[in-house]
Amino acid sequence: STWGPLSSSLEAMFAGLAFAALAGAGPNVVYAALYLSNGFRRWFAHRSNGAPTRRLRDFGYVARLLQLVVFVAALWSAVERPSLEPRSLLGVALVASGQLLNVAVYQQLGTDGVYYGRLFGLPQLPWVTGFPYNLRLPHPQYSGTMLSYLGLWAVFPCIEAPALAFLASMAASYVVLVRAESRGPKAD
Repeated sequence: STWGPLSSSLEAMFAGLAFAALAGAGPNVVYAALYLSNGFRRWFAHRSNGAPTRRLRDFGYVARLLQLVVFVAALWSAVERPSLEPRSLLGVALVASGQLLNVAVYQQLGTDGVYYGRLFGLPQLPWVTGFPYNLRLPHPQYSGTMLSYLGLWAVFPCIEAPALAFLASMAASYVVLVRAESRGPKAD
């Protein structure tokens, strides 16, 4: 390449940004596709051996672990490490609040509710009014996830491009997912 070392460092930076964005948005793109594509939903149900919500749960666990690794690696590569400054303490509070919301959603809805059981013909869950749904917070699970990632970002005193790409792609993919869910599944 005629750009020499600059070219390889830019290529590495763009590759890191692309990977971070894909790791951030990828799972939500899959979830939205379940709403938007009958063919994909049928294919997934067929390939999951009669347990589509459990397969989505397993996929979700692996995806979230990958997201956490990518996000923490991007932040950990920063110059400074976490400290006990107010920003870091706020970050810890955001992570704890976000995880409290996520755990509460899972307790209220279970695997079939969290992982779109109704899309696969499972019975509709009864309407849930307990915590965290009594907070009148739209989409508490998605809000909890974003709070958690914002909290991790706050713990690390840096602004790292891959971390910001990750957060931006997560936020954008949640917007797409919320819109897909609000439309409901595509009719056969």
